[in-house]
Amino acid sequence: MNAAKPWVTIPRPKPEAAIRVFCFPYAGGAAHSFFSWSKKLSADAEICLVEFPGRGGRISEPLFTSLQPLVEATTTALKPLMAEKPFLLYGHSMCLLVSFEI
Repeated sequence: MNAAKPWVTIPRPKPEAAIRVFCFPYAGGAAHSFFSWSKKLSADAEICLVEFPGRGGRISEPLFTSLQPLVEATTTALKPLMAEKPFLLYGHSMCLLVSFEI
C-alpha cells in the first residue's frame, strides 16, 4: 500500500473487507472530511481517503491546474489498491467528475 502514499490514508485498515471505498473530497476540501465514515460503515467496507496535492496534509505541494493530469496522477497512485479487491469511488462536488474520469 505504500505506493499510494501520500495519496491515500486508510484510517481503519480492514484486510478482511470485501470492498474499498475511495472518498474524494469537495473542491478545496481535504480527505479528513470523510474520516468519520470509517467508524460508520460495516466491517465489509474499508474507507480510503484520497488527498490531492495542495490540500490537507499535502498543502505544501503544488496544486494541479488541469483535470486530465490530476486524473492521470490519481489513477496511477490508486491502481495498486484498486487491483487488490473490488472498489467503489465516491466523489463529492467537483471530485465527482474526478472519480468519474478515473
